[in-house]
Amino acid sequence: MRYVKPFIGAMLMASASVVCAATVSSAYTITLEGNDNLLTAGFKNTYTNLSTGISNLTGKTFEDTITFTLPSYNSLAANVTSTIKGVQGNGIKLTSLSLYEGGTLVATGVASTSATGISSLDDLLYEGLESAGIYKLVVDGTFLGKGGGSYGGTVNVTPVPEPESWGLTVSGLVAVGLMVRRRRGHAKTRQKLRNRLSQLGLLRWTGPLHAVNG
Repeated sequence: MRYVKPFIGAMLMASASVVCAATVSSAYTITLEGNDNLLTAGFKNTYTNLSTGISNLTGKTFEDTITFTLPSYNSLAANVTSTIKGVQGNGIKLTSLSLYEGGTLVATGVASTSATGISSLDDLLYEGLESAGIYKLVVDGTFLGKGGGSYGGTVNVTPVPEPESWGLTVSGLVAVGLMVRRRRGHAKTRQKLRNRLSQLGLLRWTGPLHAVNG
């Protein structure tokens, strides 16, 4: 699994005239790697006072967009985790994990926080069969401490045969079945002929019968 360090220029999405909490964001691309059975990629990001230019991140929110390319027809699972540290809850509380195809939302994750309050987790499972294309995983969260926090996650993709491949497989099985059926029919016909010739006293050869052309 290869983690891709995001190229971040944390962007402030609120101006000084707006009283609401500032939002920071970043965008980066990951590459799925693996074999015919499983493709996977890791992702992670860290926000600090220095990287954001904000001295106190408590209560501020972030939104990261992770782009990747899917081969055709897949089952996709993704998860992201953040650790909450200390009695003051420094770290990140994850609020959503969403999968987009182009500008269309196709799946959302289920966010939760552990009973001990030391980690925040968001899981997403998408089993829809979709065509190849560029997809985006969007991670949202809230900073619980003034120093920011970090998160990490994975995307796992299981390729499945395309409908055309299934069609060819089924067609092949049908053809084989028809051939076997015809051969059995021909064998029964030859046996009936042999029995009839034997009854008439015309059969002297006891080996297999073969068709004679011409």
